[in-house]
Amino acid sequence: MGAVTPTPRRVPALNGFRWIFGGFTLVFHSPFGWLKVTTLWFLFSLFCGVIPLMGPLVFSLLFPTLFAGLMTGCQAVEAGRSLTIQHLLNGFRQKPIQPYITLGGFNVLGELLITALLVIWVGPHMAELQSLSSIPDAVSPEQAQTFIDTFTPIFLGIAVLEMLLLVLFLYAPALLIFHSTPPVQSLLTSGKACMINTPAFIANGVGLAALVVPTAFVSFRVPLLGALLVTVLAPTIAASVYVSYRDIFKPHETI
Repeated sequence: MGAVTPTPRRVPALNGFRWIFGGFTLVFHSPFGWLKVTTLWFLFSLFCGVIPLMGPLVFSLLFPTLFAGLMTGCQAVEAGRSLTIQHLLNGFRQKPIQPYITLGGFNVLGELLITALLVIWVGPHMAELQSLSSIPDAVSPEQAQTFIDTFTPIFLGIAVLEMLLLVLFLYAPALLIFHSTPPVQSLLTSGKACMINTPAFIANGVGLAALVVPTAFVSFRVPLLGALLVTVLAPTIAASVYVSYRDIFKPHETI
C-alpha cells in the first residue's frame, strides 16, 4: 500500500454506464468465487439481522473492513486471479487494524444518528400512523393527504442522509486498504470524489435502476429466476464500485 492519498479526478458522465459493464466483467471472470463470497456475505448479514440491537451494530462496524477486503478481491480478479473468501477477510489481516475499526465506528455513528433522527421526526406522529394503518379502508382522502404531507418530507430527509452516508463511505474502504489513507481523510476524499462526479453517478444510478427494477419484477413473478438474477446483479454492483474507484483515482491506468 502506498502512503499518498490519490486525488480524485472528474470523469465523463457516460463512464457511469461503463462502471456497470466493468463490474459485470469482473464477475464474469470469477463467477464461482463471487458466488461463494456473496453467499458468505448474505449469511453473515442474515445472522446479524436476527440478533436484536447488537447484530445490526456489529454488521455496520465490520462493514468497511469487509468491503475493503472485497476491493482487494476485485483487484485480484482484475489481475487474472480468482476471487476467494480469503480476499473478503483481507481487511482483518491489516496492521494496524485500528483505522478499520475507526472507520466502522464512524459508520455505526452515522447509522445511529439517522435512526435517532427518524425516531425524533416520526415519534410525534406515531399515534396517527398507527391509527391509519389499523383501519386502512376507513382512511378518508383528507387523512391520506395529511399523511402524505406529513411523512413525505421526513422520509425524503432520511433518504438524503442515507445518501450522504453512502457518498462518504463509498471509496473510504478502498482508500484505506490501498493507500493507508487515515479514516477521516478517506471519508472526505470519498465525498469529494462523488461530488465532482455527480453526472457520472446519476448515469450509474439510471443504469442500475434499469437492471434492478426488472430484476425485482421477475423475482416477484418467478422467484427462482429472480434469485438467479440477484446472484449476478448484487456482485456486479459491488464490483462496479471498484471499477469506478479505479477510474476516478487512477487516471493513468485503464479500467
